[in-house]
Amino acid sequence: MGRGCTMDEWAHFQKLPEEGRVPNSSYWYVMCRHCMLAYEQKQLQNAPAKITGRRSAMHAHLKACPIYGAEYNMEQQAKAEVDAQEAEDTATDLTDASTTTTTGKKRKRRTSGLRGGRGKHCMMEEWEHFNRLQEDGYIGKSNFFHAICRYCQQAYDEASEDQKPLLVPEKLVGRREKLRKHLVHCSNFKGELPSLERQIRHRIGDIPHSAVISTLAAKVTAETGTVDGMVDPAVGVVVAQTNTAAGSTGSTRMMLDEWQYFTRMERKKDSAYYHARCNFCQQAYENAPESLKASMEPPYVTGRKSNMQTHLAKCPHIPQELVSTKTYNAGLNHSSETEAATTPPDAIVPLAAKRINQDAPQTLQAASPDGSTVHRALVELLLEHHLPFDWVESASAKKLFCALVPMPTVANALMPSTIGLRTYILDEIHNATLASELTKLQELVPLELAASAFSACVTNALGALFVAADGIITVQLALEVVWAQLEQPLFVLAHALDPRLRLRNLGSTEITKLSALSDVSVAYFISLFGRKPSSLRGEVTAYLHTSQRAFTSDVISEFPVVDDYFRYLSDNHPSLAMLMQVLHSFSPVSTAKHSVQEGAMKTAADNYTREEQQKLEYLRDRWGLAPTLETDGGDETKGRIAAHNSRSGAALLNAGVVVDEWKEALEAKLHMRGVDFALLDDKFDGIDDVDIVSDYSEQDAMNRVASAHGPKLPSLALDDKMTFPSASLREPFSKKVLLKDLFKTVEATI
Repeated sequence: MGRGCTMDEWAHFQKLPEEGRVPNSSYWYVMCRHCMLAYEQKQLQNAPAKITGRRSAMHAHLKACPIYGAEYNMEQQAKAEVDAQEAEDTATDLTDASTTTTTGKKRKRRTSGLRGGRGKHCMMEEWEHFNRLQEDGYIGKSNFFHAICRYCQQAYDEASEDQKPLLVPEKLVGRREKLRKHLVHCSNFKGELPSLERQIRHRIGDIPHSAVISTLAAKVTAETGTVDGMVDPAVGVVVAQTNTAAGSTGSTRMMLDEWQYFTRMERKKDSAYYHARCNFCQQAYENAPESLKASMEPPYVTGRKSNMQTHLAKCPHIPQELVSTKTYNAGLNHSSETEAATTPPDAIVPLAAKRINQDAPQTLQAASPDGSTVHRALVELLLEHHLPFDWVESASAKKLFCALVPMPTVANALMPSTIGLRTYILDEIHNATLASELTKLQELVPLELAASAFSACVTNALGALFVAADGIITVQLALEVVWAQLEQPLFVLAHALDPRLRLRNLGSTEITKLSALSDVSVAYFISLFGRKPSSLRGEVTAYLHTSQRAFTSDVISEFPVVDDYFRYLSDNHPSLAMLMQVLHSFSPVSTAKHSVQEGAMKTAADNYTREEQQKLEYLRDRWGLAPTLETDGGDETKGRIAAHNSRSGAALLNAGVVVDEWKEALEAKLHMRGVDFALLDDKFDGIDDVDIVSDYSEQDAMNRVASAHGPKLPSLALDDKMTFPSASLREPFSKKVLLKDLFKTVEATI
């Protein structure tokens, strides 16, 4: 603080060390000496305030000081007058002493050549439309010239004298952005804007261009020869082409190699870099459907080498063939690059004259492996055998890849890691498959489809429908007989209380009435849980009638998993939720599906996450890979199911496969419920007339069941005098209705 302690202002202020320093500062608190003296002499009523010992604060106080302020201002004014007089005298002395004076306009920096300083400003295509005011020199300290539009200048020269003041051409800054902006708004310019692509001006390292041309000319001349000391014209063309190829390998001031994958946009604000747009992202955006374009708009990156390389490394739309080819060529040319790095600078070999070593093995010239094909094959292998993702990092997988690809560098590049396989590789394959499916939806039906082909397709479809319908009557009769043996109210109630089904496709019968379903629900609740519910009857009625918002389809659609909807109902309707959950567990579809896929789902849950399972199942369905699930059926059943699940036309036309599958699925479901198939076999053996089957009554069916299960109990004399009612004890559960009366359509019964 030596500079602060020697200020002249300290003569008017007193430091207050007892007050300490100003917080978060190195200044002391001070107090005006004139104010302190006036306060002691009773000239001031209020005590003077302490101020910060900063020079600006001291000056401000002295100017407004009630005691010394007027005198201080007069001193400052007198001091300013003296300084002004001294400055004037000094300027006069310097003018008299000088022998020569230079007057005129400000000196401008001049250009060193015809093109000026930096060549890139003078080589722009925009200069074809402007006159460069080179005689005025650069603008300030920049490297830009002033420019005038040629079209505006021509319009000004051709205008009349009274119009010329309105058409004076504007003097612009010779920057590309300014010039292009003027051309866009110029009313005298009728052409098209120059391309934004930057002109490339190559240079070849530190080697003179003439030396390179001489070397190339000598090389070609030695190979082709000369005639009378003159180079053949064809040789000159070869030299020019070779020179161009050699120049393309050298460094360039104007363009990077990454620009071949990007389109240069406008320049960034207050920056020397341009915005860049990836060509692969733009192509994917243009080919995407309209519904996906909003989420696939290509982003802009900074036109810097590192930024563009980072985008290319993470770009989801870059072809995998390009990536694998780069990696493959990098491995093949490693030795070549090492050799080129050790070559002395004077040994210049043109690029066009380079050839592959003839002694190199033929394996080096083979085509590069396709990375996308390898990755897809890996995913198919995982799907088919339910392998975990970390299999690719196992020792066996590495040995397999090394055996298939002898080159270690290429094998390591093609072999993905566990994280890479389960993240971006799986995402890329899934997105590519999804995009291809969406592209198929955009394809139009060809107009060249002949009428004969359409009629043949219709004939085949109608024939298959007729053959399949020929066996529907028998299936319907079999279903009616089996349905008569089941406890129908239980299944009807389960159908009605299913959130996805409700009373859909069910007709109005004694079982499907709201009152009947409400009573049956209470009876089954007592039978299942051993207690009587308090409000179940009203809840079932409200659910079937959808009188409350919690039972509407809009609320149910918000729950993809039905069990979550049951948990949602359990808070306000616990009895209904318990009954619905139990009845839903009785569904043959849920039980059969759970029993068949339990082992596979357990394995999938151990190896894959839920999102990965969804993607893999989608790929399995698109690629036509059948799940490797073990079933109880024989080889014939598996063959028929596989034939039916296939998408070939022959399987769809085979009506016998369809009927057999219906029969096998029906037998499997009914066998789980304890249905006796001996009754069906006895009933339909030797019966050719369908009408005879319909004459069988329900009582005959019950008699058949009793005879099949053993002899009847002996009848007693007092059996008719018992006081038990004639109806069954389970009267609410014994109601019967035919399937054709239960469902609204015949197709819904199958």
